[in-house]
Amino acid sequence: HVIDQVVDCVKEAAQASRVASSAFGAVPVKGLLRDSRLPEALDDVLRVLVFSDGVEASGSPSARVTGLVVQWSCHPESLGSENTLVTADFPYATIEALERRYGCPGVLFVGAIGGLMSNPSEITFRGRKIHDETFEFAEAYGALVAEQVERAVQSATPIPLAPFDIAARELNVPVS
Repeated sequence: HVIDQVVDCVKEAAQASRVASSAFGAVPVKGLLRDSRLPEALDDVLRVLVFSDGVEASGSPSARVTGLVVQWSCHPESLGSENTLVTADFPYATIEALERRYGCPGVLFVGAIGGLMSNPSEITFRGRKIHDETFEFAEAYGALVAEQVERAVQSATPIPLAPFDIAARELNVPVS
């Protein structure tokens, strides 16, 4: 029974597939990231892979964004380390804003978070200072990240995603 469901899902996905162009955008983001441990080493570049219908670049007025893959190197813990609730934290607000803005699905992947790249303890949103460890902060921070994604989408340039090259190399690192 489960196998039949998987087969049905694959058939449905194949029937719904369509040609899409892809573009890649990246923007430096200042003020939305901190490293809470020494040494401070920030990856403060937000990256986005944009899928659009048609064959034109995603920035073209005639192309409609049909999917977004966002990579932001921030630990989704704006509700605080003592929070015991299971939540999507700020990524929920980011993806919600992007899906509303572009009318398509989106996903956010956390990049390299190093010692512990996290959000600042305070942000200014719509003229108000908001402190972290609240749902209001998570929503506001997520909205600010979404604004940066929009900047990255606007700067995106076409990038081919196929063919794939896959390589591997063994690496021995002594551990003492």
